[in-house]
Amino acid sequence: MSENPYATPTDPGFILAERQSFKDMPTRELKKLRNDSHSIRAIAVLMMLGTGLVLLVIVGLMTTEYLGVMEIGILLGMVAFQGVVSIAMFKRPNWGRVIGFISAVFMLLGFPVGTLIGILFLISLVRGERLFGPDRILHKDLEAEWKYRRKNKVE
Repeated sequence: MSENPYATPTDPGFILAERQSFKDMPTRELKKLRNDSHSIRAIAVLMMLGTGLVLLVIVGLMTTEYLGVMEIGILLGMVAFQGVVSIAMFKRPNWGRVIGFISAVFMLLGFPVGTLIGILFLISLVRGERLFGPDRILHKDLEAEWKYRRKNKVE
């Protein structure tokens, strides 16, 4: 029987090469960066859910005469913007962080829950600069390093 081609590599050279990007990062800093990555992903999911909910409300209100064409256009523009932001929070390009800041500022207006989420989002974006751009640290790499350090009790 042959080896599983989808199994995690066990070659020490491969594991060492993967861990090179974290060799100078203290575990405490890794933990903060990992938590920020989780927060950004969680907020992206919440934005996707909120976008879907707003779309359902728009469809429901379109059958009534409560919304005019201009109001529907504004709501659809907001929905499209939040959809782009949520996708950018998963892909994490350079410009994703910028529109994330814009979105977080708008979230601050939704007192009280939106304000709390917006503050968390802003903190995560400020501290998570290394999570965006072409040289970004990938979420899966953070998780792998975190599991390695927890398993081997690296401080």
